[in-house]
Amino acid sequence: MGHSSARAALIYQHATQERDEAIAAGMGKLLRQARRKAQAAGEAGTEQRSDAAGTRPETRLLKIG
Repeated sequence: MGHSSARAALIYQHATQERDEAIAAGMGKLLRQARRKAQAAGEAGTEQRSDAAGTRPETRLLKIG
């Protein structure tokens, strides 16, 4: 692993796992907020519309941010 000892490697792994969990929790919070905002605006996370002729629907992803 490139660490000076097995203990140092374990400390690094533990800190990395905690940081990964914090990042995932933050991303989850942002996603939940965006979904609530989209639902409040009458969207369901995607926007449906058709082309000029009204024959071909297309789906667009909701832009977060």
